[in-house]
Amino acid sequence: MWGLIDGSVTIPTSTDADKMADWEMKNGRIITWILDSVDRSIAVGLTPHRTAKAMWEHLQTIYQQSNAARLYRLEQDLVNLTQGDDNIQSFYSKIVTIWTEIAMMDPTFPNDYKIFQTMRESAQVRQFLMKLRPEFEHCRAALLNRSPTPSLN
Repeated sequence: MWGLIDGSVTIPTSTDADKMADWEMKNGRIITWILDSVDRSIAVGLTPHRTAKAMWEHLQTIYQQSNAARLYRLEQDLVNLTQGDDNIQSFYSKIVTIWTEIAMMDPTFPNDYKIFQTMRESAQVRQFLMKLRPEFEHCRAALLNRSPTPSLN
């Protein structure tokens, strides 16, 4: 089905009715999935497009963010994140979600990846500890004074 969206499967040009019927069924199914997956206000803007590929390209043009913009937003979310009223586990889940998405944008480092990963994990421990509520200051101090600093695990 993805082939209809990425263009590797094209509209049949032959007079083969079976191929055309198969393509139309798949195209219609994908269009239905797309329209059912977006807000009504967005779906209205998709109605002039008659193929799933055209709809997908329209959505990409309007909603695709560059990695720099997404990374900026994630780092902004990370800076603004605090434990607040969350328990430790809920707060940890929120911060790990942001870290995971940031990590997915990392370039590949064939040789020095292990060093990079160790540095990132160390920074994440510090980020997590600095965002805990003040009542955890004694735990924070105890963990930061250990050598080596423990992992989040």
